[in-house]
Amino acid sequence: MTAGKLLREVELRLDDAHDIRLITILPELNADGLLQCTLERVSLLETTPEYREFELESRSDIDSDGLLANWYWYKSQLPAHNTTWSEGNADSDEENNPTPVPKFPSAKYHRFTWGDFASLSYVWGAPDNPTIVTINGAELPITPNLADALDTLRRSRRFPPGFKLWVDALCINQDDKMERAREVGKMKNIYSLSWSVAVFIGKEAEESDKALALLRNLASIYGDTQACEELRDALLSGATDPRVEKGAWLALNHLTIRPYWERLWIVQELALGGSRSEIFCGKTTISWTTFCHGMEVFHLYMWEVKTLLVQEDRRAKDPSDDRRWEKTDPLHHIWKDLWVVSQPGTLHLNPLSLSRLLEVSTFTKSTNPLDKVFGLLGIMPNDFAKAILVDYTVDAKAVMTQAAKAYLGVYNNFEILREANNSGTSGAPSWAPDWTWRGRLRNRHPGEEAHAKVDNPDYIPEHEAEKGYSASAGLSYPADNQAFRLFFTPDSPSVEFLITNCVIIDILHTVARPTYDFYGHMHPLPYEPSFSSLSSLNPPPPARNRYGSPAATASALSKALYADRCQFSSTSSKAAKNIPHLLHLPKTLSRALELFGSSSPDSLNWPRFLSQSSEIPEHFYLRWIRFLEAVKSLSLEDGESLVETYFDGQIPRPRASTAAAAEEEQEDAEGVETDKVEEPSYYVDYFQAFQSWIRTTLGRRFGITEGGRFAWVPHGYQLENDGKGSSGKDGIAHELQPRRGDVFAVFERCSTPILLRKIEQVDSLAATAEGAVSGANDLKKGLGSQCYQVLGEAYVHGLMDGQVAELVKNGEFKMEEVWLC
Repeated sequence: MTAGKLLREVELRLDDAHDIRLITILPELNADGLLQCTLERVSLLETTPEYREFELESRSDIDSDGLLANWYWYKSQLPAHNTTWSEGNADSDEENNPTPVPKFPSAKYHRFTWGDFASLSYVWGAPDNPTIVTINGAELPITPNLADALDTLRRSRRFPPGFKLWVDALCINQDDKMERAREVGKMKNIYSLSWSVAVFIGKEAEESDKALALLRNLASIYGDTQACEELRDALLSGATDPRVEKGAWLALNHLTIRPYWERLWIVQELALGGSRSEIFCGKTTISWTTFCHGMEVFHLYMWEVKTLLVQEDRRAKDPSDDRRWEKTDPLHHIWKDLWVVSQPGTLHLNPLSLSRLLEVSTFTKSTNPLDKVFGLLGIMPNDFAKAILVDYTVDAKAVMTQAAKAYLGVYNNFEILREANNSGTSGAPSWAPDWTWRGRLRNRHPGEEAHAKVDNPDYIPEHEAEKGYSASAGLSYPADNQAFRLFFTPDSPSVEFLITNCVIIDILHTVARPTYDFYGHMHPLPYEPSFSSLSSLNPPPPARNRYGSPAATASALSKALYADRCQFSSTSSKAAKNIPHLLHLPKTLSRALELFGSSSPDSLNWPRFLSQSSEIPEHFYLRWIRFLEAVKSLSLEDGESLVETYFDGQIPRPRASTAAAAEEEQEDAEGVETDKVEEPSYYVDYFQAFQSWIRTTLGRRFGITEGGRFAWVPHGYQLENDGKGSSGKDGIAHELQPRRGDVFAVFERCSTPILLRKIEQVDSLAATAEGAVSGANDLKKGLGSQCYQVLGEAYVHGLMDGQVAELVKNGEFKMEEVWLC
């Protein structure tokens, strides 16, 4: 019997929008040794009179965590300011938290006439070799992982009488697409109303108890910078510490690569559960808050030590095992996605942008591609989520297109074009982001600041969010035009257009050859491109120089290399901030080893420029050497290579002291440029520029426009392995790579330019329109305008912060209608 058949037979129809099904886990196995559960239908409107009155008198802006904590205080007649969510058992934190709120409360605190409930967060697991349990006396096969989760909760004895559990696999008829769609739409409400969220990350294995103990101990020094640094330094020196058991680092590595962390649905489950979430791993439990506090200490202070420590743990088990930390993506996902969205007020006060939602989708997995959208409804801004219809009867193309239309309708801006991609498999139009595409890269926005003083090179404080661009500032559509129109031929759904106005600002002239694939993996040398459309293979005449004098060009080039978004040290002098840092970096690896290492007499001893790890070697200096090789083919109107002309490879020495500050200030006042900088900010500024450049390269290639401007363009997206299109041994989709003639356009209410490619197959599109019963005339008329494919966001130096509107006013640019397909 399947769960769907069981739900039909027991006649637990969900007739009301507030009805849900819940299970109760019975404390004892049946005579055959099978786990027993009962299943019932309840209403979320059936609250007790006392709780209903309490809820009416509570503040309307309080979140779920606060409301339940206040209810617990109210029922316990305790001071509200002393309540906090408990760690483990209700009395485990009494010394530090006098009145902890239990995650699984007794009947005294139940809010509903039928009791109360928690929700389960888990990964379904493989359906092979199912485990039999009984539901209302009927035997039912479920996945082994779900069976382990239910049995773990049963053995924990944490569920008091009347306290029930919501489990998606058992409480939703997964065979009924209509019901599944309705219940998915209710999941935000279900997890928000749950008293707690039971997070099952798997059975105890590979010393997982040591991993959780380590995180608990790291969490104990959370917020104490001195203690964190002392522990890090002690571990680096080889000292032992009672807070770190032998094998704990390897155990943590194993724990963070469990399948649970890759599941898409857990994002909204943990986000909505917040501090009410409790992690179960075998018989060991830890609160979600403590878990994440430990992970934050790990990220900020143990990031560069982790490789050494995990290798020591591996060698203790096998002297020949010198492997490093396995997979860092889950570490980033836990800390940067799951912890962030689960903090109180995050989703309400700082809703996730489309870019962040797509990033979360990229780093998670779902069996059904439609769930890449539907599974994130719970963390979307409310207006956006409400505009998306949950429908499991349509295909992925329809869902991706619907999500794009919903975004345009709600926000009335074209930021969505920055996320467009053509290499996903959904078949959606190029202006509609494909949520199933796995090619988006974390930390890819130049406005995200790198921090040289923190161990983790990917650390970006929340208060230093992306410093965005404003390319469209001041632009406005003609008064008689709509912001956009959507055109669909009803009888030919493959022809779908977004019609709007934009300003064509420039045309791509030359683009550097790729030395890395889109994902940042290095191409072997010598590089042998397997396609002929790269402009560098048949170089056109040199581009004009937009920037004027050599000094002005060097300044523009230096800033363009990190997309003009780099926050230098607050201690830097005015002159230091104008130094073209990147142009001074060594041009050969041998010179970099001398200058940044510690053995050479003239060494600056900057090891961060050279440090490499098995996970992210491309973040360091070899990437710069390969980049210089790539841009040698680029030149301006003088015909000289950019590298030979503007990259001198000579880092000026820092000042020995700050005693000469007055002299430098005098030079500044007299307009004398100087490369002298003070020692305290010297390394930080160079590293900031370098790391900001690295962020800019992710998924991008450097180029020059016909107007003589420096630019960054999409790398050339790699096609998914779906049998569509072709890609060479370099891993780049030939038909999607940037090429000469692609145009840069600025759309109103879009912060960056967008790279477009004019569609040449106008005749085939017109023929399609001829066959349509309706819409043919409109399409033919539209094809008289410019018809383009969206390639992705771009950067054009000097046109990123409102300059385009002024040039439109001056008549250099003009607004024109385009059709995007």
